[in-house]
Amino acid sequence: MGRSIAKQIAATAAGYIIALSSFSAFPQVNAAEEMAIRDKWGYCKTANYAESEHFVIFYGNNDTTGQVNEAFLKRNLDAYERLWHCYTEYLGMTGLNVDVNGKSSKEYKTNIYLTNTGLPAYPEGWAFMSSEDGYGIEIISPDAMLDDLTIAHEFGHVVHHQQKNWIDQEISGAWWEPVANWFREMYLGSSYNPSDVKTGNFDPYLRNMSLALPHGRNYYETFPFLLYLSYNPDDLPGLGLDAVHRLLSESKPNEYPLDMITRILGTDAHIVLGHYAAHMATFDFGMKEAYQSRFDTVMKQTPFYWNLYHTIPEPTGDGMYRVPQEDAPMQGGVNIIPLKITGDTVKAELYGLSDDSNAGWQACLVTVDAKGNAFYSDLFTDGESMSISAKNAVSAYMTVVGAPQKFVRENAFHKEKDSPYKTSD
Repeated sequence: MGRSIAKQIAATAAGYIIALSSFSAFPQVNAAEEMAIRDKWGYCKTANYAESEHFVIFYGNNDTTGQVNEAFLKRNLDAYERLWHCYTEYLGMTGLNVDVNGKSSKEYKTNIYLTNTGLPAYPEGWAFMSSEDGYGIEIISPDAMLDDLTIAHEFGHVVHHQQKNWIDQEISGAWWEPVANWFREMYLGSSYNPSDVKTGNFDPYLRNMSLALPHGRNYYETFPFLLYLSYNPDDLPGLGLDAVHRLLSESKPNEYPLDMITRILGTDAHIVLGHYAAHMATFDFGMKEAYQSRFDTVMKQTPFYWNLYHTIPEPTGDGMYRVPQEDAPMQGGVNIIPLKITGDTVKAELYGLSDDSNAGWQACLVTVDAKGNAFYSDLFTDGESMSISAKNAVSAYMTVVGAPQKFVRENAFHKEKDSPYKTSD
């Protein structure tokens, strides 16, 4: 028998339930405006549910996790409402509760199905999103809902789906996970987040930054690039808090994400990549202190991490230095090269070694003073030189990002053909 305290106020001992009136942080809408529950599986009668203004959590009668109770449901519905308001009011996302297929104009609360609680349609699983009848849904274990990080990521997937244009687009498939982590990070760095946690994990990306953006080894954690687009520390035209929403909602079918940036936002993606790479030398955007603290923690735990994050070029004997071939930046890949300061000016020249006529790079010189303030040169590229003042600088870097003249439609999920050589079992 279904349980909803909104309908069974007296049955508080019969199940884990939540009254709508408990959500004092978010005002209730009038009855005429209230979103309806889309109960595809009849769980309002055969299982249990708890609802808030924009969400309904369905759960069964056999919670094997031991997590689901009234406090758990209230805390998570409150958290989902914070996410809803953050993603719409702060990040400008639209259409979170509508049918993306356009078959219905009716708005429904987003369905959250709890696995491992006895729901026949969703018996198990950790955390993922899907869709039902054109509406994004979340399927998640109660064990994954003990803090806001996982639900911020998974609901980010739902919101991404609701922007519609990236659905069933293979070329942007590898960008879905960094986009979901971007939602999480923007929430953690916003005033909607009541906790002291300001960032999540990006270590796999930092130790593989020379790889393509994104790459199969690091695609989950390539969200810093999207953070740069949103925080826009260089005030580049078209970038800002609505940039990602525009990319998700204004893209053309099968359009490559880097090409979207140039067309939709209006600033050449080559320039965006060059400035982004420069700011990655010190994490100079958004929650800078949180990013640096996370990086420092990892450095203390894993000393060799320094060599993975930085690129160390090899001297060629003629006053030049060559980046090792295995560290050469792929498309969107970044090299951060520490420089030794020997005077009041840092100067560098860049020479590309590729025979490919489409090859291209964007480079920048970065100096940092004792207070951690970063200063940047103009961007420069193959065959050009650049200098920057080093007065009062305590560290300096040269950043280089792979930026082909025409972007290659790189798909991180592409699989090579099987080798003709087979091995026996």
